[in-house]
Amino acid sequence: MKVSMYRIMALCVIGLFLSISNIAVSSAHTKVNASASVTVSESTSGSTSNRRVALADKKTELRKKIVRYALQFRGNPYVWGGTSLTRGADCSGFTQSVFRDNGIRIQRTSRTQATGGKVISESKLRPGDLIFYARSGRINHVGIYIGKGKVISASSARTGIRVTYYKYRKPVKMVSYVG
Repeated sequence: MKVSMYRIMALCVIGLFLSISNIAVSSAHTKVNASASVTVSESTSGSTSNRRVALADKKTELRKKIVRYALQFRGNPYVWGGTSLTRGADCSGFTQSVFRDNGIRIQRTSRTQATGGKVISESKLRPGDLIFYARSGRINHVGIYIGKGKVISASSARTGIRVTYYKYRKPVKMVSYVG
């Protein structure tokens, strides 16, 4: 079978036309996708902002919940090595138990609690954050900041779990486990 030269040329032209059309369609599709991406991206950033606000609200509520919960145990006894919020706890047993009962796991001793979480400055201190104190350069006490310049902690066998001004001793470190 003999194929004429005109037929071959016609097929080539049709093929070239289809290729160019495909490129144009592809290019238009890409432009449509690009503008859709921008729209999706703007929409996503708005919902990201909404998620951040919702997360901040949850953290604020958790902080309030931690403080309310801790205050229930004011006046209860101090017991060295204790972790019972009702029968007696030492400072780090108190903070560990309060945080545990609010879904946050922290270490057992004040020294190891000070190594976790996020270190914060005094200006960033918020209710529910931990404040650490030292004697002879070593962390030996921890309390929970409750706001308005006050802290709740299990201080001693004489005072038990009490609320005091947070600068009753010089704070050496402040940590947030809530974020």
